[in-house]
Amino acid sequence: TANQVSYRTWDGVTWSGASTLSLVTTNAAADRIGLPVWIEMADNPLLTSNDVALLVLGSNAGNSRIYGRRWNGAAWAQLEAGAPTIWDVTVAPSTYKAMDVAYEQQTGRAMFIWGDDVSDSVRYRIWNGATLTAGATIPGLGAMSNVASWIRLIPDPFSDQLMFGV
Repeated sequence: TANQVSYRTWDGVTWSGASTLSLVTTNAAADRIGLPVWIEMADNPLLTSNDVALLVLGSNAGNSRIYGRRWNGAAWAQLEAGAPTIWDVTVAPSTYKAMDVAYEQQTGRAMFIWGDDVSDSVRYRIWNGATLTAGATIPGLGAMSNVASWIRLIPDPFSDQLMFGV
């Protein structure tokens, strides 16, 4: 359904009933994720954390949007301070999975990454467990000759390094 995803939780024995997470950030049509096309989730590897990061790439009136949330073990919480906003409105077309999310294995920081359609670059944000960085462009990559089509982010299980492929 447009502007929402449905989910269930597992308590180790049974599944919960279906619940819905709204992806509407404001009442303005331009600030809505639209129809979710790609959904990525990653679990925080730290034993002291119940966090699961969620990244959704949606299509709103033919324009791709990107937005993230986190599950804190009990409920969905927003990552940014203040009112939630769509992270980028010039995301690579939703035809391809031009986004991913992964956690660093030692610090438990989450990196959200996606392709930008206007600048032909790859952008990212980092969640450190308390704050979310502003969107930035991958340093040293520069503008690519085309928009990113497929993106993959893989954590090294023995360090905080992440391997990125586009």
